[in-house]
Amino acid sequence: MPETVPETVPETLPGPSGVAIGDVIVGTMMAVLGLVGLLMASRALDSEIYIFGLSLALFAAVFDFGLIRAHFDKKGAQS
Repeated sequence: MPETVPETVPETLPGPSGVAIGDVIVGTMMAVLGLVGLLMASRALDSEIYIFGLSLALFAAVFDFGLIRAHFDKKGAQS
């Protein structure tokens, strides 16, 4: 008897809480990158590195909030 193939294949593998594992990994990496940016800004000796570090931290925060928004938008569309 041939095996049956599921009709739909999920885009991402959900974790235990329903969050895509790839999103968790990328979000964690961006959070670490944001902390590196804050560390750069705190130890900067010139204004260019200070601005770059703060910009990096701001980008990481906005990116992570975007991941959270996309997750809840997807959840809202399913219900």
